[in-house]
Amino acid sequence: MPINEQPQAPQPSTAKPSIIVCVNARSGHQHSCSGYGSERLASLLETALAEKQLNLEVSRIKCFGRCAKGPVIRIAPGGEFFEQCSEKDIRRIIDSVSLLAAQ
Repeated sequence: MPINEQPQAPQPSTAKPSIIVCVNARSGHQHSCSGYGSERLASLLETALAEKQLNLEVSRIKCFGRCAKGPVIRIAPGGEFFEQCSEKDIRRIIDSVSLLAAQ
């Protein structure tokens, strides 16, 4: 850094929050998010976002590397992980992403 320049304070993220759902399927009797119903949870999250009129995206990815703790869902960018999710967690996840979207 040149001598005359001052360090810049970190800037808040301007990225729009989203929900990332692992939908990885593994063969045999191995743990997997898909095997625990993550596709259904992704669809329920999309429905809940639409009902709340939140224009946020639900992305499906192939692995967080937490297969034994699935289904695994994460708030992005860089947000909270939710493990061993079920339908009971939908409201909590939507509330978390709603707070980020309001900032």
